[in-house]
Amino acid sequence: MIPRDRYTSTRVARSAASIAKVTTRTLDGQDVLVDLSLDDYQRLQLTEDRQVFIYPKNARVFFPEYEI
Repeated sequence: MIPRDRYTSTRVARSAASIAKVTTRTLDGQDVLVDLSLDDYQRLQLTEDRQVFIYPKNARVFFPEYEI
């Protein structure tokens, strides 16, 4: 689980439809996918390797399906 207050660096940013998907990497190497509105994405002017501060508001963790 991601601590509530975390600095990350931007890795990849893609915009599609009404949201932008930004992949960030925490200081300990954990990837975090962030969804932003296009307005927020354009306002922040995110570029690769830019340091950002994230605060998980609606965090979800997905695990691979278990097979027997």
